Amino acid sequence: MEKIDDTFLNYACDVLAETNRGLSGMQIVEYCNSYAIDFNRAIPHGSYPFEAKNKRTALKENLRIFEASEQFKIIKELSELPEFSNNDKAHKVKQLLYTRYGNLATEKISETELIQKTIHWLGNHPTSLKQYESALAKYEGGIFERNTLDDMRLSFELLVKDLLSNNRSLENQIADLVAKSYNDTVEEKKINFAVDAKGRFLDGDNETLSDYVDPNAAAGVIVSVDSRIQKITEEAAKNMKKGAVVVMDPSTSEILALYSAGNDGLNRALMQYSVGSAFKIIVASCAEEYGITLDYTCTGKITVGDTEFSCQNEKAHGEQNIKTALANSCNCYFVKLALTLGADKLLKTARDFGFGINYSLMKNYDLLSGNLPSDNDLKSSGQLALFGFGQGKLTASPLSFCAALCAVANGGSFKQPQFILGEIDGAGNYLPAQTAPQRKIISRDTSKTVLSYMRYVVENGTGRTADCKKLSAGKTSTAQSGRYENGTEILNTWFAGVYPYDNPEYAIVVMTENGKSGAGDCCPIFRAIVEKL
Repeated sequence: MEKIDDTFLNYACDVLAETNRGLSGMQIVEYCNSYAIDFNRAIPHGSYPFEAKNKRTALKENLRIFEASEQFKIIKELSELPEFSNNDKAHKVKQLLYTRYGNLATEKISETELIQKTIHWLGNHPTSLKQYESALAKYEGGIFERNTLDDMRLSFELLVKDLLSNNRSLENQIADLVAKSYNDTVEEKKINFAVDAKGRFLDGDNETLSDYVDPNAAAGVIVSVDSRIQKITEEAAKNMKKGAVVVMDPSTSEILALYSAGNDGLNRALMQYSVGSAFKIIVASCAEEYGITLDYTCTGKITVGDTEFSCQNEKAHGEQNIKTALANSCNCYFVKLALTLGADKLLKTARDFGFGINYSLMKNYDLLSGNLPSDNDLKSSGQLALFGFGQGKLTASPLSFCAALCAVANGGSFKQPQFILGEIDGAGNYLPAQTAPQRKIISRDTSKTVLSYMRYVVENGTGRTADCKKLSAGKTSTAQSGRYENGTEILNTWFAGVYPYDNPEYAIVVMTENGKSGAGDCCPIFRAIVEKL
């Protein structure tokens, strides 16, 4: 008989029957007896006091009696009780429940005409249909986190692969889709091509063509990607199992290289992830811009409300200022700094750096740069504390974080990432792409100061393995994802850096899924790239 695995049951019961914030023993008996009657089950702990050693054990042993779909329903409904309305841990239980066991959901998926027609039409594309229904199940369960959107996007990508009979990522299908649309409407077929900023054909477009493209040639698209830098990036990241690398020009925010690792068709450079400590660059920029200074003694732990936050391995860093705290990745310092700055300043700064906004990568292709906690979220001191070191409800894509990094590197001006430089129409006319204007968001002095801090991170802190010619600067990150495998949380690791730090020519973000540390996973890839630039 299929069951939800014990590891997850342990986790759910630890939260739902937590000593101070969880259900009482009498409540556990009351609810479990009700479900036992509904599902015709005999539970071992149907009266209170029960024989189990504690509430958590009693709840778990009761849950074991039920079928998997019944367990799903019980855990879901318990986590939605009014008692848990302000309990982030209970919300996380529900999120993980749908993430890992959404197939067990018995709720009726919304039966709007559009959804039903889509499901019917996707019947001929079973792999796409499976992902579509997974996304609907999570949506139905109120799970609006990143992986819900991932399922919906993957469904579309699998459909496109099926229709075009290939196994390329969605982003790499765009040219073919444009060409197909064009060729379906005219009798004369033309060659559509993509070249980098120097006029060189990108990989896959150079079989019978010369190395140089006449700008007055037939219709095509000119993209910002530099094929030399793209190849350097791919070579440096060739051993990455799942992750992404983005290289941008800080002065223009042009994308010079975009790489995604993983054999599942997802473009991880454009997906949203928990950021973790790399976000401290933005918090430091906020503090410098507003003239906030803070000296703090780190004991390895800090308590905010009824929640305790800690540095990695509860290491006590001692006396810290913003420079040393960034180098040591001192969570406690940045919790204190976030509380000192306040929600308004931090949110404004994050939005100025492009977090939580929509931007257009190309025509008819809009992206969400990530998720920001709301003003209401940050009324909670605990959520504000998490925001201070890049956790909680904050997410960002490697591409959007690299765009934010460009603003730090170029003297304080933010510009949305640019991928399409222009088009050449059928008549041979060059049409430059329309781009959003730059916005001054921090002063040049703030930019220089934060860059010096980032250099100090590489010289004396967690980013030492990224150094090249004593010119690298950046910040490592090991971010909690909220997703688990075999009871162990998956960590996303990052390095966000610039090169050379004194006059940055490149902004580079490296991110790996299910990594161990930014220093070990990402810094060597950064160094391998800049060594060949």
